[in-house]
Amino acid sequence: MADSESIAAALGGLAVSNSDARADGVWHGTAHSRSTSTALSHYGTAVSESRAVSRGVWGGRAVSDSDAQSSTIGGWSVSRTNVLSDARYHARAEANGIGISASGRLRRSDAVVRAESRAERGARGRSEAVVIRVR
Repeated sequence: MADSESIAAALGGLAVSNSDARADGVWHGTAHSRSTSTALSHYGTAVSESRAVSRGVWGGRAVSDSDAQSSTIGGWSVSRTNVLSDARYHARAEANGIGISASGRLRRSDAVVRAESRAERGARGRSEAVVIRVR
């Protein structure tokens, strides 16, 4: 299991948070990667990026969970989430991504979530993505 967490905060400036987790599972093993990134800013810019990658081969299981949250009061908020699960030879792949972006009134708030699940040669794949933007 790969687990990664990142938190950044700023007052009137730039808060950038990046998190990356990778895991591999073979021969009926389980690869679980979880990545969480949080950025908070007060009258500034909050940028949060999170990425999780898992690979499962030969009956293994690959699960990737990634979430990015960014929040600002009186500023600009950006949240980016990338999730990839790869399964081959009768394995299973699951990719789950959440992106949350919140900013103050009349301010910019962007959230981008990309969840990709690849399956080949008798494998199964499933992807879920959620985007929440609050202004």
